[in-house]
Amino acid sequence: MPLGAAGRCRLCLATSRATGTIPTLRGGIQLFGLVGTPARVRPPRPLVEPPSRPAAGPGLGQLRLPRAPVACAPAPPGPRPTQRPKPRLVNRIRGHRHEELDATLVGYGQARGWSPETLRRVRHSLVVLVTGQPPLSSTSPLDAAVVRRFLLGRHLTALRVIEFLTDQGLVRGNEHAILDHWLARRLEPLSVQFRAEVQTWVEVLRGRGPRAGRPRKAATIQGYLRALQPALADWSARYPSLRQVTSDDITDQLQRLTGPTRLLVAAVMRSLFKTLKTRRVSFTNPTAGLELHRQPPPPALALDPTRRAGLLDQLHRPDQRLIVLLAGVHALRPHQIRVLALDDVDLTAGRLLAGGRRRRLDALTLAELRAWLELRRARWPASANPYLLVNQSTAGGLTPVTRGYVQQVFAQLGLTAQDLRADRLLAEVQATGGDPLKLTEFFGISDPTAIRYCLELDPLDQANQPRQHREFSKPTATDPPDSLQ
Repeated sequence: MPLGAAGRCRLCLATSRATGTIPTLRGGIQLFGLVGTPARVRPPRPLVEPPSRPAAGPGLGQLRLPRAPVACAPAPPGPRPTQRPKPRLVNRIRGHRHEELDATLVGYGQARGWSPETLRRVRHSLVVLVTGQPPLSSTSPLDAAVVRRFLLGRHLTALRVIEFLTDQGLVRGNEHAILDHWLARRLEPLSVQFRAEVQTWVEVLRGRGPRAGRPRKAATIQGYLRALQPALADWSARYPSLRQVTSDDITDQLQRLTGPTRLLVAAVMRSLFKTLKTRRVSFTNPTAGLELHRQPPPPALALDPTRRAGLLDQLHRPDQRLIVLLAGVHALRPHQIRVLALDDVDLTAGRLLAGGRRRRLDALTLAELRAWLELRRARWPASANPYLLVNQSTAGGLTPVTRGYVQQVFAQLGLTAQDLRADRLLAEVQATGGDPLKLTEFFGISDPTAIRYCLELDPLDQANQPRQHREFSKPTATDPPDSLQ
């Protein structure tokens, strides 16, 4: 039966009004139907009149009692079939019955540690999706963006349903739709003319146009736009079009940048204005003749000891404190932090496997690690995620947390992960007397990077010095400071 505006079919709506109840997904008839059987097995059933009522008692006259609702008559006398046909989905999913798909979903959720409530919500969302969308099949899978909008528009669970259907081959991701949505949000603050000109350049990067070239990946295009975003915002506030940008404007933007960031922005600007001139959108190329020489990276600076000592006091969650310690004690990059696995941690031996090297955990990091594992076990006891750090979005899956989840912690502190990492490497340089071999052995960094940090050491401090103690929390009289080695 077709569904109405109330989300139920005509028969269920009439039943609801007569009985004052709402049919459930399991007891309702609007989502599932019986498979038709041959007419010789199930002949048409005529309606029969309800049984006659007894005569009214004295004083009632010809007043008749209310009659019971007319219902379909039972099957005519005869041998009944031994087994009634099982209900299955009207829209078949890859040829499986509903029971088989439901069993697959249950096993899928149990393997990933879904709670009963999560499994119930996913099953409900899947039923609504099947009844409201075209038939799902592996030969013509649905677009993940369409499925996501359909479920979110009805306030249903989308993430887990898309993961399950993608694993079953019934839904495919559309990289172009995701990139289009991201571009629309990024270019929204710009003027209409600026958006059109930037979109022309983006289409060339995606390999579209009369003379299509090699298409760039979506992550590459997003990185280009992030690097160019400050310059575009500045020019859009002063000019109505990119045609009015001059060489002086290019120089002013590049003077604000240093190191590899300056080279990246210069390369992106060259690509932008060269494409606009080739497509005859702009008459000149303001980046023509621009020469940039590779400059040495800026000197690494250590953090103020007082500021470093109060970093952990600003954080109250054990996962955030653990992220800061992994960057400030073990000099791990954000990507290395987010992909740390549970198997990389050995609490008994107090060791951590990072970058292919086993490192000894200091007392402070070990304590925060134990606190985080206890919190994770209490919040997601059945999670099958193999990574050390999980959140509400990744606890039911098998993927690591995003890079933004890690960088958000450092944004709260007003610094970056590279600031803590550089401070840790400089402290180790002073502790080892500027020995680059020690840096490569301890942290697994490359030889040029180790030499560059060792050159930051003052020649007067080249002599061997005792290992200094650096704290992330203020020491007390009964709590000696822990060495961050």
